[in-house]
Amino acid sequence: MRIQVTLENGTCPDEMEKLFHNMQNLVEKTVKSKNEKVVVVCHSLGCSVFLTLLGPGIDFGQSIIQPKIVRELFRTLPSFYYLMPFGKLWDTPEVLVQTDKKNYTSKDLLELLVDLQPNGSNFPNMLLDAMITRKKLGVPGVKTVCFYGTGSQTPARLVYRGPEGLNGTQEVIYGDGDGTVNTRNIEVCRGWMGRQKQPVFIREVRGVTHRAMVSDSNIIDAIYSFASGPQAAAPTAPRLAMLKPARKH
Repeated sequence: MRIQVTLENGTCPDEMEKLFHNMQNLVEKTVKSKNEKVVVVCHSLGCSVFLTLLGPGIDFGQSIIQPKIVRELFRTLPSFYYLMPFGKLWDTPEVLVQTDKKNYTSKDLLELLVDLQPNGSNFPNMLLDAMITRKKLGVPGVKTVCFYGTGSQTPARLVYRGPEGLNGTQEVIYGDGDGTVNTRNIEVCRGWMGRQKQPVFIREVRGVTHRAMVSDSNIIDAIYSFASGPQAAAPTAPRLAMLKPARKH
């Protein structure tokens, strides 16, 4: 039996108690009625959502032609703050947003949100809510496979020049990733090593973009191989070598 759950872009994990309850019931009933294991395949924000479900609490690769037109809309979406670069992976002096007058690192995100709308907004509170939710996340506690794309230009820094500052036209400085998610984020999966007894498999898929990850035939073949194979099997596919449990770098 195959079931697909799709999340709207604006939805954040701390707003999904009913969904979590329904998913838990679905998994438990499926296991009981079919007497088979359940394999959950998640993508992007959905992985954080499912990790929240597995944890102790209930807790866009899309092109924008004219950023200014939709900028105000995206700033009101809770999921936007949930995906912002904060936490241990981003705890560095690296500049993420640059203007002529001020630079912002991950430690300056609250200040950045205040500067975006100095007359008052709910932006800082939305970020704090996301930080609290993310802090609750633990390890999956189940055998896990992480695929991540590389080789695509992925935004790494935003530069705003001129008197308009943060409301002006942005220049994007790119790094490596899948076009949406930076390669640094795979360290989340590596961080589970040694913290759970179940194996963690990690596989780089070069040239596969964020959105293509859910339709790439080799990845799909690997997932089917993993889901239908022996209990200890790792994903395989024509272009994907046999995975070995990842080692923490």
